[in-house]
Amino acid sequence: MEKKIKAQIEKEIAKCNRKIYWSTHPQPYWIERRAILMNSLHYGFETALGDIEKTLSKSRQYSAEIVKANQDTLSDIQTKWA
Repeated sequence: MEKKIKAQIEKEIAKCNRKIYWSTHPQPYWIERRAILMNSLHYGFETALGDIEKTLSKSRQYSAEIVKANQDTLSDIQTKWA
């Protein structure tokens, strides 16, 4: 993974951390997005995309916020970091 892409992902993870830390109630969207981004850094995009695919294929089992986080992160991976 290129250093520039890695830095952008780390910046997004920091954004998620801020949203989670400063919230007064649980933030499933930001927690899920952070988890996907961290998987992307540690295991690569292919693993993260596989996890997203599994979640989206079982979207009825997950809350709307979790599904939305997966969709948004998938979009970012495909457009910003492909």
